[in-house]
Amino acid sequence: MKKTLAALTVALALGCATAESAVPPAQPEKPSAPATPPPPAPAPAPTPGSPPTPDAAFRAQKPAPLPGMPTFDAPVPVVKKLKNGTEVWVIENPAIPVVAVEVVLKSGVNAEPIAKAGLADLVVSLLDEGTKTRSAAKLAEEIEDLAMELGANAGREDMRVHVNSLTETLPQALDLMADVLLNPAFKPEDVDRVKALKITALEQKKGTPGALAADEAGRLLFGAKHPWGQPDGGTPQTLRAITVGDLQKFHDTWFRPNNALIAVSGDVKADQVVKLLDERLSAWKAKPLPKLQLPAPPEMKARTVTFVDKPNTTQSQI
Repeated sequence: MKKTLAALTVALALGCATAESAVPPAQPEKPSAPATPPPPAPAPAPTPGSPPTPDAAFRAQKPAPLPGMPTFDAPVPVVKKLKNGTEVWVIENPAIPVVAVEVVLKSGVNAEPIAKAGLADLVVSLLDEGTKTRSAAKLAEEIEDLAMELGANAGREDMRVHVNSLTETLPQALDLMADVLLNPAFKPEDVDRVKALKITALEQKKGTPGALAADEAGRLLFGAKHPWGQPDGGTPQTLRAITVGDLQKFHDTWFRPNNALIAVSGDVKADQVVKLLDERLSAWKAKPLPKLQLPAPPEMKARTVTFVDKPNTTQSQI
């Protein structure tokens, strides 16, 4: 019995070994071949019957390199003088029938009294609000009829009156420019209206972080006693303090030919435009100019960071 069990055990063991040897060993998996990218989509066929665009041949070729570096030759103005002594710089440019005229007064915000901050800006804003011979409506109508531009602005060191017109209407455009430059009306009703608009703009400025930061930078750099250290455009209080007499005095003091330069560019000859200006500005006379006494900016002894707190704003600016 024991021999029989031993024989069966040996036979089972041999059978298991034989069965295991009959199973082939597992082969390592072969790496899968990379997926072939799909072919590019064919370009859309042109619509049947549609002709090629005129520049198709040009766009099909690479542009040739430039033969050399482009050069720029700055135009050199012709410098003339009016009979009243004002310098006129003329750049003759007949490319298009347009002429631009810029009258530059060499005083601006720097000529304002501290208590009247915003005076220069108010003066130039009222120049095209009517003259002694033309109402604001009449002036606007003539500007529109001539298809011209007329404007004025004030900077820290200058004030400008700008005209842009067609060559054929330049004489009439210069008529309006001379009237605005020499004869602003400063009517009380116009002054009150423009002041109200500017005060409203100043109130709106309180919600503009960039404008508040710029005003604070001016105060820090130039000091509270310097015109440039005042808020841009003044304050509601200083604007309300400006009278019609202040406007007339500021204009009479600084709007003088010996404080001006006229630049002209466009389709016009230098002698021609000087003749036109002489005819229209003959009543513009020179006058001694006050000497500005501006305080020195404060000395910066250390690097500082200043914060202007504006609660409930949606953004900050540096």
